[in-house]
Amino acid sequence: MRVMIIVILMNLISFVTADVMIQTETLPTSDQLFEMALNLEEKYPEILDLEILGYSTDDKPIYVLRLSSNISEITSAEAYVDKYHYFVEGGIHSRENVSPLMLLKIVELYAADYYNPEMMPSIDMQMELDRFAFHFMILSNPDGYDLANFGLQEISSPYKENLLSFSSHNFSQYKSNINGVDLNRNFPGVYYDSYAKSFVDIWNQVKNEDYSNNPGRGYYYGPYAGSEVETRLLMGYVTSYDFRNYISFHSRGEVIYYNKWMLSDAHNQGSYTLANQIAKYNGFEPIYTGKETSGSGYLTDFTAMTTLKPSITIETLPGKTELPVSVYTINKVFKEQLLVPLIAAYEGKRSGYFDYKLYINNYYVRDYPTEEIAKAFANRYGGKIYTYEGKPSYIVPLSMVEITRRQGITLLYVKLDLDTKDRGEVFLDCDDPFVLAARKNQIITGFNNMFNPNQLMTYEEAYVILAKFLPEFEEIIKYEYKTTWAKSAVEKLLTAGIISSVEIKSGIINYLDWNNLILKVENLSNEE
Repeated sequence: MRVMIIVILMNLISFVTADVMIQTETLPTSDQLFEMALNLEEKYPEILDLEILGYSTDDKPIYVLRLSSNISEITSAEAYVDKYHYFVEGGIHSRENVSPLMLLKIVELYAADYYNPEMMPSIDMQMELDRFAFHFMILSNPDGYDLANFGLQEISSPYKENLLSFSSHNFSQYKSNINGVDLNRNFPGVYYDSYAKSFVDIWNQVKNEDYSNNPGRGYYYGPYAGSEVETRLLMGYVTSYDFRNYISFHSRGEVIYYNKWMLSDAHNQGSYTLANQIAKYNGFEPIYTGKETSGSGYLTDFTAMTTLKPSITIETLPGKTELPVSVYTINKVFKEQLLVPLIAAYEGKRSGYFDYKLYINNYYVRDYPTEEIAKAFANRYGGKIYTYEGKPSYIVPLSMVEITRRQGITLLYVKLDLDTKDRGEVFLDCDDPFVLAARKNQIITGFNNMFNPNQLMTYEEAYVILAKFLPEFEEIIKYEYKTTWAKSAVEKLLTAGIISSVEIKSGIINYLDWNNLILKVENLSNEE
C-alpha cells in the first residue's frame, strides 16, 4: 500500500507557479532568505509560524518555520501530542547552498496548496496539515552560507581577521561556521549502550578519514562537544518536541545515510524503512555505514541517540558536483525532493509509538522502544516511565496516575462526603485535617506516630481502608490472599461485591481504580 501511494504521488504531482512568491534568478543571502520566510509567515498566518531560536556567531537569525493547520495552537499542550511532528533541516555546511532555498520553496508550495489544491492536485494538504506538523530549519549555518556564497563582505569585521588566519582562503569551498568548526562534527555523542548498561560518550573518539585538528578545515570537531552557538540552538530545538523522525539535507552523493552503528538492529531497521520509502521516490541509494567508516558529532547521530527516532541524511546532488551551485540547479533539486517531508510524515504515522513513555512532572516528553532504555533515560533526565500502547496523552492518563496516602485519604473523604471536624492526634509527619479525621475514626493508624503521607498508596492499603466502611455479613467469602494483613479486608470486599477475584491487584493503586472502588462503596451505602 505504501509503495502504491508513493507511485501515485510521483505520477500525478504537478504544480503551477502563478501563486508563489519565491521566483528568484539569483541566489539569496541569508538575510534575503529570512525576509522571504517572514513574507511567507505574513501571507499564510493561519498555517505558518516563524520562531527565531537565537542568533549565529555573527548575530544572524537562526529560525524555524512551523507548518500546520491552526498553527497558533501548535505549541499548546493539546497540539503537542494531537499531531505528528517532523523536523527537516538544511544548510549546516557552508558551501552546500542547495537546501536553504529548496526548503523555503517546499514550505511555500505546501502552504499554497493548502488554499489552492490545484497547485498539487494529487495532495490533500488540508488533510495532511490537520494531522502533521512540519518544522523546517531553513538555514542552520547562516554565517558560513554567506561566506561561501558571497565572500568576506557578508561577514562582520571582528570575524574577518580570524577567517584570514586559516590556512585556506578559498571560502567558496568552506564547510564550517566562521569560528572554523564543522558544525556537523560538533554535536555531543552520548548514547545508551545496552551491553554496558550505561551511557557512553563517543564524541571525537570514533574517527574516519574525514578528520581534522585544524580550525577552518572541513571536519574539525571544535574545542568541545556543543561548543558552537549554532549547535546548541539546534540541540535545544530538536529535543523540545516529540519528533517522529528527522531529516538533514546535504548536497553531494545522491544517497541516504540511515544506519547508526551504536544503536540496535531494530532501530536501524526502522531508519532503513524510512530511507527506503524516500529512495523509492527520489531514486537515491540507502547507504549502510558501520563503525569502521564513521566519524562522530553528526546532527543525525545526536537526534538518533537522544530520541531513538529514525534520523537520516539525504545527499541531493551527484557526487562530483562543483559547489556552490546555481539557482537553476536548486530549482531542479526542489522539484526532485518536493515530496520527501510528506513521505517521512506518512512513514512516521505508520510506525506509530513505542509503549514506554517518559513523563517529567506528569507531562509527556517522548517514547522509547524498550523498558530498559526508557528507564535509563528516565534516570538520566528525571521523570517516570508509564507503559501503555498507542498515541500518548500529554498529561499522565488517569488510569495510570499513582496517588499518595494523603491524596488517597483526601479523595475518600471528599467522595463519601465524610465529616472532618472530629480529628485525632497529629502525626509527627502530617497534620492534614483529612488524615487526622481518618485517624480519629481508626480508618488509619500509622506506625510509630508516623503516617508517611507522601508514600504511594497500595492496593492492600486501599482494601483495608474500604473494608472499614462496609457492614458486617453473616458469612464471609474465604479467599486465599497472599498478603496476610489485608486478607480479611479482601474477603469482606469480595463478599460485598466491591471487587471480584479477577480484579484483585497488588502494588501501587492508581487514581482511577481508587476512585472506582470508593464509588462502589458509596453506591452500596446508598442502597443500605
